[in-house]
Amino acid sequence: ATAFKDCTGLSSIELPAKATIDATAFKDCTGLSSIELPAKVTIDATAFKDCTGLSSVELPAKVTIDANAFMGCRV
Repeated sequence: ATAFKDCTGLSSIELPAKATIDATAFKDCTGLSSIELPAKVTIDATAFKDCTGLSSVELPAKVTIDANAFMGCRV
């Protein structure tokens, strides 16, 4: 599921509660600078890979993140 892959004009996202972010969903979204993640979110492998513009990620208390979800990011 590569819903927003390579979407360079996307600058921020706010997702609904209990979201699942599939692998490579936001891969290479270089314009993405901030993410606010909801409670009980699951982030699959490489979901935000190479989002080099990320400067802010707000994580909830309960989150499941794959080890490579933010690979290549500077956050």
